[in-house]
Amino acid sequence: MRHHCMKRMYDLAVARNITRKAARVIALTPGEIPEREAVGVPRGRIAIINNGIPLAAWQVDKEKGLRFRARLGIPADAPLVFF
Repeated sequence: MRHHCMKRMYDLAVARNITRKAARVIALTPGEIPEREAVGVPRGRIAIINNGIPLAAWQVDKEKGLRFRARLGIPADAPLVFF
């Protein structure tokens, strides 16, 4: 709750002044649109750009994955976690 209150105070004190002159304001999700509108940004100046990665760019070729596992002695059905 405290975090939400602090964000609201920031929005009213700072974001309102910054976004007033901005040509476009980015919302990461449709749920952020009301927050931007609450500080005075007209809906027409809000663009939604999702914060994520295109999953297709990170799809692994199954055969390459199996060769990788075999090379390291990892069973094909063992879960992998990378950091």
